[in-house]
Amino acid sequence: MLCEKPVALTLTDAWSMVRACEAAGLVFGVNHHLPCADTHREIRRLVAGGAVGQPLGVRVFHAVQLPERLATWRLRDPAAGAGVPLDITVHDAAVVNGLLGQPVDAVALGARQGPWDAAVDDAIMSVVRYEGHVLAQTHDAFTVRYAGTGLEVHGTEGSIVAKDVMTQDPIGSVLLRDSSGERQLDIPGRRDLYEVALDAFAHAVAEQAEPAVTGVDGVRALAVALAVQEAASSGRRVPVVTEPVTGS
Repeated sequence: MLCEKPVALTLTDAWSMVRACEAAGLVFGVNHHLPCADTHREIRRLVAGGAVGQPLGVRVFHAVQLPERLATWRLRDPAAGAGVPLDITVHDAAVVNGLLGQPVDAVALGARQGPWDAAVDDAIMSVVRYEGHVLAQTHDAFTVRYAGTGLEVHGTEGSIVAKDVMTQDPIGSVLLRDSSGERQLDIPGRRDLYEVALDAFAHAVAEQAEPAVTGVDGVRALAVALAVQEAASSGRRVPVVTEPVTGS
């Protein structure tokens, strides 16, 4: 089963999907496209290989302009669209979870900035704390036309600065800064992100392997997005619940 993101609207439903696929012997993948980008694959390789040392902080720039044709149910029906967190922040989480591991808790502020009668937040800034006291900062919005997107990873031994990489297109640049200076990295491949995701899923089905983003990965990305959503609406620090709770 290949599911679109978010994998569900509640963690209870999401975990029930994971269990159902496990019981049926099905491969369960989630179509988060960003982890399939060659830029993101290179960033994960660099971080895992110690290129920045111990990660200290991540910054995500994912504030874009929502096309007018899409300014419908995703803004006006809280039960269906849920605004920016389940549309954009969940994508950020799929990327950052793969870099930093276990999210712990989140704080956030949301706003309604756009030229539409929105019933949900169309802009959110959040900070998610990961194990090891690593902080990830995000700016997600439907209201920013000219900012461009990006991802930065800062550590004890270096920094990665990636521009125009939080997108559906196989574009963007990755720069590494460390004690030897800074250098732009060559990113081979540049395959279509969805082609990579589908090829990985087909391979997983044929070989009983894991897809690029597993069902559990999708649930954990959802958990971050829901925590950010709750933090923005409540004004509280909210735990990120990434494991099944009793009765779910």
